[in-house]
Amino acid sequence: GINYDLVGRFEDFEQDLKTAIQRTGIDFNRFYQVENKHATNATQLMKQYYTAAITEKVYRKFKIDFEYIGYSNDLPS
Repeated sequence: GINYDLVGRFEDFEQDLKTAIQRTGIDFNRFYQVENKHATNATQLMKQYYTAAITEKVYRKFKIDFEYIGYSNDLPS
């Protein structure tokens, strides 16, 4: 087994990456730059295409992941 001391989440990517890099002693701000040139508008697309039935199927399929990570089965607002 590996003893992880940080498990990052995609939603918190910037802060989690900053924490990991700072632990190495590297200046985070010197090397990090935000670029949103590939934004997908995924939240809006989910609202458009995910019905309540599909949302429930996804939740059932990945229930363990949702519970372990602490995600809600509600669509983002």
